[in-house]
Amino acid sequence: MNKKNIISIVILLILVAVFFMLKTKDRKEKTVNFFNFDAKALTNIEIYSPTDTLKIKKVEDTWMIDYPIYYSIMENKVNDLFEKVLPVINSTLPISDSEEYFTTFNVVDSLGITIKFFAGNKLVDESIIGRSKNYNYSNARKNKSKEVYQLQTNIYNMINPMLSSWRNNIIAKVSKDEIKQVNVQSEVNSYSLIATDSLWIYRDAEREFNIPKNNQAIMKAENGMTNLRTSTFYDDKFDEWAEFFEKPIVVVDIEKFNGEVLHFVVAENSEKKYAMQKNGDESCLYAQTKNWVDRFIFTADKFEELPQK
Repeated sequence: MNKKNIISIVILLILVAVFFMLKTKDRKEKTVNFFNFDAKALTNIEIYSPTDTLKIKKVEDTWMIDYPIYYSIMENKVNDLFEKVLPVINSTLPISDSEEYFTTFNVVDSLGITIKFFAGNKLVDESIIGRSKNYNYSNARKNKSKEVYQLQTNIYNMINPMLSSWRNNIIAKVSKDEIKQVNVQSEVNSYSLIATDSLWIYRDAEREFNIPKNNQAIMKAENGMTNLRTSTFYDDKFDEWAEFFEKPIVVVDIEKFNGEVLHFVVAENSEKKYAMQKNGDESCLYAQTKNWVDRFIFTADKFEELPQK
């Protein structure tokens, strides 16, 4: 082999080596944002699973559930959406680029969760998120794309459209400093609690006195006033409860310094379950507990007791 041929072979080998180096560089793993759009421009989001549909929309500066009901969203769900779901990253290298593996990675409509993002009437993104066997990540692909990516955060449960996981469970927001007076009616006792700068005043038809600081009854009542949450909503169930609301267990009216009055009525049915009605609204009742009810059913002497040392 002459010198000219050797030089030609060496040059060819160098070119082949450079080619493979460039190919390897092109395939080098990098990370990117899976959702690549302006989150501030979003106005509507639709989420679909095989069993549930949820639609939320931005009303002024607040995100609200728009379907299947119109209702406020739990604050942590909105935070998860914009702080964990939208910033999620993935490798630029797909874990599959074949439709054959869509079912394996649960990225088909019948197995995964489809999420659509809109800016006005414009669809800016549509993706399918699949459940993963590994809790640390989830699988995803863009609609009409064959490439499946592994997301480096498991967002599957965060976007599950089951209504109960998004619906705000706060019946009413009340802070102690807002309360001017609380009026309570029950078969045991009917009384009022009047707020002052330093203590509460107890008043009923016969008596009035200052409630000792750290009195157990007032501390329980305060907790009930400011802890107005539910675990279950009874939508359009008032007819089933109407007869029980004719004889409520307790009625609590919370008067605020700003003039607002919150009216709560709690009834107990034949199954020993409790439901709360807020401000006379018959469209939605709230499951309540005996523990909450018991925080208001006290006789006057309980508000006179000194705290145990």
